[in-house]
Amino acid sequence: MKCRVSFPIIDKIGRIIAMLCGHPDDPEWESVHVEAADAMRRSQRRIRRTKKNSKHRRGNFTALAAGVSFGGGQKVSAPRPRPHLKPPVDYI
Repeated sequence: MKCRVSFPIIDKIGRIIAMLCGHPDDPEWESVHVEAADAMRRSQRRIRRTKKNSKHRRGNFTALAAGVSFGGGQKVSAPRPRPHLKPPVDYI
């Protein structure tokens, strides 16, 4: 018997900050996430690891800044500057 149960992840005051929702009832689903994981592993080779992106407060992993930035005194959000090469996330 298959059971789909959703689980909320809540913060200390009871707000839902994420949801674990299971997966689609689709026989192809296994191959979908296996292919995504393989693409992420292949993209690791394209990452330039530096001291700045490897040692940080977020955890023991390489973190790349991508997308939109809103911080550092900015008054409005803006696209993050992109290096001359596409970030690995674009290859996934």
